[in-house]
Amino acid sequence: VQVVIETEFEIISSFVRFSQGLSNLITNSLTAIDLRFAGHSRNEGCIQIHASTSGSDGLIRISDNGVGIPAALQNLVVEPFFTTHRGAHLGLGLTYMERLVAFAGGQVSVESIEGEGTIVTIRVPRALPQPLPVKGRKTTVH
Repeated sequence: VQVVIETEFEIISSFVRFSQGLSNLITNSLTAIDLRFAGHSRNEGCIQIHASTSGSDGLIRISDNGVGIPAALQNLVVEPFFTTHRGAHLGLGLTYMERLVAFAGGQVSVESIEGEGTIVTIRVPRALPQPLPVKGRKTTVH
């Protein structure tokens, strides 16, 4: 696993819930790598987590070189209980993350090439620093 934090940023979300969502995505990547490299060295598998910013958004990209998702199924991956990993997953991990990110005003996108791997990109508005209240003056938080 390679982690690159190009730019640190904060988002408005539950730390526990967001961490669980990321854990679900990493578990998906690990399963995809196991399926692709079954019988081979696990050293061939690679997961990259990359955090950066673009304008007022934070970006988190999780990529792997696992089995990938067939093109005909890619539009179903955020549907509840849909899974390409039969028996290993409930099919809720990506749904959970997509809904959590949507609640925060963001989006989740999935790009995949069967046999080569998958990239899940999370785009979420960054939390803006709040001004410190000045004594005797009202501060409005939007």
